Amino acid sequence: MGGVSVQKLTSLNRPSATLAPERGPAIAVVTAVAGSLLLILLTGYLTMQLVMSGMGAFMTLDSRAVGISNGWLPYAWRLSLILLALAAVMAHRKILRGTAARIVALATLAAVAFIGTVMTTGPHPAGEQQSLILVIAAEGAKSPLILALIGAGVTDLVARRQPTRAQQPAAVPDN
Repeated sequence: MGGVSVQKLTSLNRPSATLAPERGPAIAVVTAVAGSLLLILLTGYLTMQLVMSGMGAFMTLDSRAVGISNGWLPYAWRLSLILLALAAVMAHRKILRGTAARIVALATLAAVAFIGTVMTTGPHPAGEQQSLILVIAAEGAKSPLILALIGAGVTDLVARRQPTRAQQPAAVPDN
């Protein structure tokens, strides 16, 4: 008679499946690993470009240095590199769904940072040519941005685990 059915009330409280599609745990883990590895490569490339821009040049993909004319162009180039790094970090954070994906991404970043640091320390044979992709990966692995992301990831996991005051039950005084 003019009343609201129980089915309508319960359907209003359920979130719509089209708003946030859920991914399976395997896809979330693969996405976390792939996204972390791509972020490390991009970070290495951007780090090398920033170093080159300090010398008034940029590096092409075939590892040739091309000079940048003086004036405002070197500053615009540096700003675009920094904005690209910020966009990459934001996209990486956006693709991580769930605690498992965050832990896998954190473990991937930490493992690659450790391996990259070990690879770049110690003596290197003189005259040995290294692959550009390996140099980019090593630069990305030891980049301060990756280390900051590891710290942010740990902080994020710790913050999600600790209940806030609103979640803690109120203390009831004993009478």
